[in-house]
Amino acid sequence: MSKILIFIISIIIFFLLGLLTEHYNPFPYSSVKFHIKNILTKSNFKIDDYGYSVCDFESISVKNFHLKHNKDQTLIVGHIYTADKNDNYINTFEDFISIENIQFKNTLLLGDIFLEPSVSKWNLLIYDIRKISQNMYLVPGNHDVGDKENTKRDIFFQLFDTLPMYVKKNNYDLIMLDSTIGNSFLNETQINFILNTMKKNNNKKNLFIATHHLLRPGSKKISNQPIVNHKGLMQIINKEIKNLKIKYKNIFFLAGDLGNNKNFDCIEKDNIHFISVGLSGNKNDIVLVYDNISNKFFKVSLSGNKE
Repeated sequence: MSKILIFIISIIIFFLLGLLTEHYNPFPYSSVKFHIKNILTKSNFKIDDYGYSVCDFESISVKNFHLKHNKDQTLIVGHIYTADKNDNYINTFEDFISIENIQFKNTLLLGDIFLEPSVSKWNLLIYDIRKISQNMYLVPGNHDVGDKENTKRDIFFQLFDTLPMYVKKNNYDLIMLDSTIGNSFLNETQINFILNTMKKNNNKKNLFIATHHLLRPGSKKISNQPIVNHKGLMQIINKEIKNLKIKYKNIFFLAGDLGNNKNFDCIEKDNIHFISVGLSGNKNDIVLVYDNISNKFFKVSLSGNKE
């Protein structure tokens, strides 16, 4: 076979492969991204855990949710956006909030709500959450507002409260922070806000500190967007936690930047807990619920909601 013929056949083959790839997209960006992160997650690089150990909560299926459900609970979840332009939220969250008679006292959303946010989408979120919850609290994710000044950020803070923000509840104090500016995730202004707020308010039961990005030790193994200077951040957190531990029985750092590698994570040391929860649209998705009456968390597995 002549070299010219081989060359022509090769061109035809590569052309057909190009058409096949464009049409069927066998290697979509989301899939490639997942596998790359999966490889990194399983790598054996050493991580300083600062003495924290794995923790967990009781888990129930969404079918049995009604057995533990009451109207004095707080729904907690992050990373609910979808890449499907025909849907508003990721499928598992859409199905969950459509459950008949579901009702919460509070809903705490931990960022990454929309891939491409707009005024109409934020208004839709407000409408949908009001149907299932008396109160909605929201911290922005990088998809919601970017990481610097831009139109998305302007829109968000025209519709929602400026952060940082303090809210006092019956069983807990809630501090909401904006972790999306820059790459430090927790700047001096926000640290001072936490400390100054604690001087004025003292719940003595639980303190919830809500951010989108994970502040926990070893976050780069599980987070969708790891912290750049994590060691420096942990030194700051460990120092300031000593001041907070005196005032509260339990301190919970709540974050929503999960979903690509895993859907739930919890580590604890003494009375300090780092809890992260984010959706992926897969069968292992869960949402976290805090029961204000029993003063306990539990997980709701969203698997089988449509079965």
